[in-house]
Amino acid sequence: MSSLQKSSSLNETSSVTIDTSSLRGRLTCKPIDMSKTASWVSALDFTNKDAWDDPRIPADLQVGYELKIGLSVNKTNRDGAYTYWDDEHPYFSFFAADEKTECCGTENNELYKAASIGYWSAAGDAKHSSVVVKWVSGNAFGAQFIDADNQAHLVWKEVPKVTALKCDPVYETANARVEVDVLSGMVQGYDIVESPLPDPNAWSHLYQDLNVSRGVPYTNKSTGEGFEFQPSKVVHNVSVR
Repeated sequence: MSSLQKSSSLNETSSVTIDTSSLRGRLTCKPIDMSKTASWVSALDFTNKDAWDDPRIPADLQVGYELKIGLSVNKTNRDGAYTYWDDEHPYFSFFAADEKTECCGTENNELYKAASIGYWSAAGDAKHSSVVVKWVSGNAFGAQFIDADNQAHLVWKEVPKVTALKCDPVYETANARVEVDVLSGMVQGYDIVESPLPDPNAWSHLYQDLNVSRGVPYTNKSTGEGFEFQPSKVVHNVSVR
């Protein structure tokens, strides 16, 4: 329903008032306890020459640290089996998928570099309704180290610092009255005319793996859902539209 307010002079602007639906979104977040560093970083023993024989590894470096692909703060249950999440400590990947990152250092000639990684990814206990945002910072070596199995590792000189939040998106809808300038299309003002209610349909695309080349959901699971394999790398794309 709309009504047109006509101008009384050429210098005044006509506007349209429209009754329409409105949508708002917000995040409710809580911090994740990352104090158990052994749960999210692996200590790499460079004194084991059978596992490490890369000439780029400094001769005096005995131990380095690597971000784990996944996180399990609550390591075992009463039966001794691995439990990957609980209500307070959700499992998540540091990256968009359970794959290792390639780089994050500043570009200079130092042996190790100030480095930061910022990502959001799905929470393991609520993949389609929650996200985990995290920020990692510390000193990483400029070159990746190659192990005996020819796998590359981004190594940190010390255990990096990390902040992580588990966030639940909240979407709500309500009817609103909006005043729009006819000439510019700009919103001049609005009123929410009823109490907002949860909108379960707002996050329609959820957390979905997409084909990188075509931007559509993956259907071929034989090569890994949500992944595109290229020489020496895995490309991954997700959407939460």
